[in-house]
Amino acid sequence: MTRKEFEAKHSQAEKLLPGIEKMLKSKKIKLSDISGIEVANISREETGFTALRIGVVTANALGYALGVPVAGETKKNKKQKKPLEFDIVEPIYNKEPNIGKPVH
Repeated sequence: MTRKEFEAKHSQAEKLLPGIEKMLKSKKIKLSDISGIEVANISREETGFTALRIGVVTANALGYALGVPVAGETKKNKKQKKPLEFDIVEPIYNKEPNIGKPVH
C-alpha cells in the first residue's frame, strides 16, 4: 500500500499521471501489482472543484483499465469498508462550485 498527495496549482491534469508513475517506480510497484485504488473524493476547504474531479476521474479510469475496485468515501464521510466490484466513485463537492462566475 502506498499513498501520495499531489499539490499542483492550475496544472493538476498535467502532473497527476506522471506523479503516479514516479511514485510507483520509486516503490518498485508495477501496474499489474495494484489490487485496488482508494481516492479522496470529498472536498476539503482547500480542495478546488476541478482538482477534485481530476483526481476522481483519474482513479476511476485507472481502476477500470486495470480491472480493480476503486473506493472513495460515502456521503456520510465514512470510508467504504470494502471496495465493491468496479463501481464509479463520485466527487462530492461540499460547497457551491465557482465556475463561470465573472472575476471583478
